[in-house]
Amino acid sequence: MEWFYQFGRRMAEWLGIADWFHAEVGYAAFGMSILLFVFFVFCGWLAIRKTRKTRAALSKFARKMDWSFKPKDNSLMAKGFFGLPLFQRGSWSGVRNVFSGKFEEAEFSLFEFWYKTKDMPSNHYLVTAFFLNGQQLPEFQLSHESVARKDGEKLDYKIIDFESDPEFSKRYTLMTPNEEGGRELFPENIRSFFKNRPRDKTGSLAGRGNWLLFYQSTTGYMGRATEDYIRDIQGCLKSAFETYRAFLEQRISQSTRY
Repeated sequence: MEWFYQFGRRMAEWLGIADWFHAEVGYAAFGMSILLFVFFVFCGWLAIRKTRKTRAALSKFARKMDWSFKPKDNSLMAKGFFGLPLFQRGSWSGVRNVFSGKFEEAEFSLFEFWYKTKDMPSNHYLVTAFFLNGQQLPEFQLSHESVARKDGEKLDYKIIDFESDPEFSKRYTLMTPNEEGGRELFPENIRSFFKNRPRDKTGSLAGRGNWLLFYQSTTGYMGRATEDYIRDIQGCLKSAFETYRAFLEQRISQSTRY
């Protein structure tokens, strides 16, 4: 307290407002307030510096890959896939660090989606969205996250269990308002594809209409070194494309069969 008192008094004298205070506690509170103000300004400066540095690196990475990059793109929220359960989470949410382009001939948009509630800190996901031109998917969500069941309860989704494949049903929660369509999307070979993938490459999957989405939890760009964040993006996109390709091949096979 003595240190804060001395600091506050000296600052008050330097600013010419010493006559505003008439007790030691007043000087001490003034000293603490100044230090807190400086601390928060410094933290804000660090956050702005980190954001600018990261965005410059992400923009450079996008140019190298021949993709487009936008720090923010709220137009994504008007896309049909924003009605999916993931995007209904939280009291506040947003989209940032948006990449668009082609990856092995597949058109995609990749972005960081964040949300938070009154009782929880921010949650972050890297989301890859593929537009399936000329194809329609029933609405569904496949996930191994525990929060996924809460998503389904809010939207009256049905949880689908495969009695012939208890291992798959144990590892994943498949939910959809269209049970028949959901089962058709996950024949034996697709279920085997997911069961044989390492957990760190599995992520979650969702679909609606012309959109197929792959997403993985991340710490967000503020909680990662820029190089690690870019590696997260590359890994997520690679896993997303492998899943996209497996689904596309299955859809083509089904349409040819019928």
